[in-house]
Amino acid sequence: MKRILFSSVFLLIVTFSSAYFFSTQAQTTLPLTVFPATQDVSIEPDKPTRFQVQFRNGSNEALPGFIRVADFAVVDAVGTVELIEGTVTKPKYSASSWIRLDNDRITIPARDFVTVDLYVNTPKSITTCGKYALVYFEPNPSAISGLAAGPERKSSALISAKLGALVNLKYEGVSCKESVRISSLTSSSFLEYGPLPISFSVVNGGDAHITPQNTVTVKNLFGQVVDQQTIQDQRIFPEKERLFELSSGNRWMIGKYTIAVRSIIQGKANLQDSKTISVIVFPWKVAAIIILALIITTILIKRTYLSTKKHTSELEKEVKEEKEEIDRLKEALKKREG
Repeated sequence: MKRILFSSVFLLIVTFSSAYFFSTQAQTTLPLTVFPATQDVSIEPDKPTRFQVQFRNGSNEALPGFIRVADFAVVDAVGTVELIEGTVTKPKYSASSWIRLDNDRITIPARDFVTVDLYVNTPKSITTCGKYALVYFEPNPSAISGLAAGPERKSSALISAKLGALVNLKYEGVSCKESVRISSLTSSSFLEYGPLPISFSVVNGGDAHITPQNTVTVKNLFGQVVDQQTIQDQRIFPEKERLFELSSGNRWMIGKYTIAVRSIIQGKANLQDSKTISVIVFPWKVAAIIILALIITTILIKRTYLSTKKHTSELEKEVKEEKEEIDRLKEALKKREG
């Protein structure tokens, strides 16, 4: 069995039609694109179907290479893909053995494109609703080195890159099993500052891929919505789990917040699942500084007040004594005159 492990960058290649090429010594980017990057092909059991994939060369030199059809497997919750080639045992949702092409060698002219015809021959009986394959173009390594600049042009250790289009075979008249479940929803139970870090996983328990609408809603202690985010167009393959991570709110948050996540498959069944957790946000350091400042301010005000009151009392006492002395002098003066 020959397996080539791709990082999540490979999913970006499929999703956004942009190719990234890697060598053992340096990284090279070639102007190659594929259209459509993801294609749904409607098929019927035991009936041939034709579809096309277009590969475009944006460089100034012709690019020879090979067209391959392979299976793949999603191996973790973040979308890491393992490309599977050269194995007799096919994955449960494999479609590569059903797809054939007339010619596996092509040369894409400079600043031009080549359209590849592919044919699907399905068996009479179908065990699962979803079937998937990857149609990719593998440039000749010598052509890549010829397009590279500087030291890369002389390197003989370049690894062939692969630019692929994801093919989803859709069966006409076949009822697919649909299922969606939020397997986990986590965040920190206590935070000093926002925003709130949110992580949740959605499991597809059906036999075909789904693209559920995931909505994350954050409410404060009074039930007011402080933030709401919708995550769409995230494909989850059959019997696989997809992890979503995001942040919500701003830095200055205080109080108890409720995080609610709802995942919906819009269709005939309108399947959905939801989960809720609570998070407390309290900037205790800032609160401690404010409280300490208030205590110090109160003490200073009290001391100032007491000092002022004492000084006023002493002045009143001196004035009273002086008044009494003046009264005594007046009495003494009256006795002399009398």
